[in-house]
Amino acid sequence: RSAVRRSGGRPTAAMTERRPLTNAEVACAFDEFLYHGEIRDFWEAQHSFERISASLGTEDFETLIPPCLEVVEFSSQFIRIDTWLCLLHISLGRSVGDVPAPRLLTAMRQNAAALARHDVVPMLVRSLDFLLGQDADTQAEDGKVEREFRLIFNCLYLQLLFRGHDEDFVRSLELGQGRLGAPLVALLFEAAKACADNERIPIKKVVLLLQRVLLSVLNVSDEILDISLGTVGLGCPSEGEKQCQPSGEAAPTRARGQKGAVEKERPRVREFQAFTALHLHERSVRQKYNGFGQPAAISEGLEILKGHKEDFLRSYRFHPAEISFMQANLFLHDTHARYEELASQGLVAPQRKA
Repeated sequence: RSAVRRSGGRPTAAMTERRPLTNAEVACAFDEFLYHGEIRDFWEAQHSFERISASLGTEDFETLIPPCLEVVEFSSQFIRIDTWLCLLHISLGRSVGDVPAPRLLTAMRQNAAALARHDVVPMLVRSLDFLLGQDADTQAEDGKVEREFRLIFNCLYLQLLFRGHDEDFVRSLELGQGRLGAPLVALLFEAAKACADNERIPIKKVVLLLQRVLLSVLNVSDEILDISLGTVGLGCPSEGEKQCQPSGEAAPTRARGQKGAVEKERPRVREFQAFTALHLHERSVRQKYNGFGQPAAISEGLEILKGHKEDFLRSYRFHPAEISFMQANLFLHDTHARYEELASQGLVAPQRKA
């Protein structure tokens, strides 16, 4: 009924009834959200929880969470990070991910509800607003800013995964919760724009978090905003085999989940113009970081681009004019050579007629 009200009384096929995510869906989504190597933060989070709970003399959430939330708004960066690590450990079901999945996800769901009772999301949003308001040029090069962004985004994302079906929670996402009254969605758009000039903001987390917020606020199915970016290998469904199909677009790569699950199309490059634009973007990124070393997020992004290019070469039905275009342009020479290599092995789709 709420979906009908928001659409002016006309139900649409894109809208879907809100439902809690299953444990498997939460695990897969959070797995995708993490960067490679980020799991080491889980151990640091455990140590922070043990230290803070010992100093407060309690491990009871009802007693421990309120002082933690009071501290983060007025403390130094070191104390803020230590506190967010403590709250991340609570969000992770007080584990480092080394317990059986059913038990882990059940504990995470219960702890998400405990954090919600103490209004953790408004404090997370205010902290994000504070970080975005800092001058990127004056921030120290010690990795602490990047870490604080990651911790805030991780805690926010887990709250969205476990509470995205709750109508009251979704309505709160549209309210001004930042320091100057900005809602979360506005801050995420601001963060996405800032990523072009601020390498400390983890772009993958911003995009996936923005996607999850929009899915909740707009009440549409995942397929409408499907922007999967790859996982760190913690149990998500594996990708199916790539197959060519007789059309002018790239064929879909399917992800096969458990028996009976609906197969979903993986995001992909569909047109030759987008394919060339992808190469130009990759070239500009490589030129920007040439000789200076690439941040981990940039390296991961380039690997994602590489995968999209490979999928396109294998499954797109090229027109002869497009083949000639690749031959004639220097920035596509390596790609053309790779296409010829795949073609010699019979691993590409048939060309379209001239």
